[in-house]
Amino acid sequence: MSSVVRVLCRFAMSRRLLTSALMAGASAGKTPIRSSDERAGEAPMSCPRMRPLTGGALFAIALAVMVARQTEAEPPAAGFDTGMEALAPANAVTPTAAQLIEPADLARLLSDTSSRRPEVLHVGFPILFRSGHITGSRHIGPASTPAGLQALKQALRGVPRRGSIVVLYCGCCPWADCPNVRPALQLAQELGRDDVKLLYLPKNLQRDWIDEGMPISSGDQ
Repeated sequence: MSSVVRVLCRFAMSRRLLTSALMAGASAGKTPIRSSDERAGEAPMSCPRMRPLTGGALFAIALAVMVARQTEAEPPAAGFDTGMEALAPANAVTPTAAQLIEPADLARLLSDTSSRRPEVLHVGFPILFRSGHITGSRHIGPASTPAGLQALKQALRGVPRRGSIVVLYCGCCPWADCPNVRPALQLAQELGRDDVKLLYLPKNLQRDWIDEGMPISSGDQ
């Protein structure tokens, strides 16, 4: 049985056990509802207290909590894909090692005045660009939207094909969860741009670029 199936089974089991336990506890203290005719003439009764949970109900609750904690703590099994491939549609591209650039390598290229400066394009969300972006980069728009892809297409058409290095980045969230970088790379491939690379930010822009002391700016420019 695969890791995913095991996790789902344990989660479902814990929910069933917890539900059964709660129903058992509620039934233990439940008082039958009688009609107004049946209650007529009887002395007022105080509100009954709920009876303590039975040993079986307490055991079921404890078992459900134990299973739930084990499910949350268990790491993915070896070979279970937690990367971008698991989140991508069937026709989305998966970047190769040659299509990625490390933050330190990009910072070195940006500081090298003897060669042509890379064209760095931000394909993330505007509010994140304004709060902090790579110095000298241009905001294009989120590549997870049609408008962002159209803006990226126009930007790439304005960059010469020969002698250029184009770096796309987002950094809104961990690499595996980013909704923008792979659509951006796929568009670049459709346009025949083999000079385009993705900036590899495993965690996010804050952790992998700003906290490392690399050049950063804020605002719209």
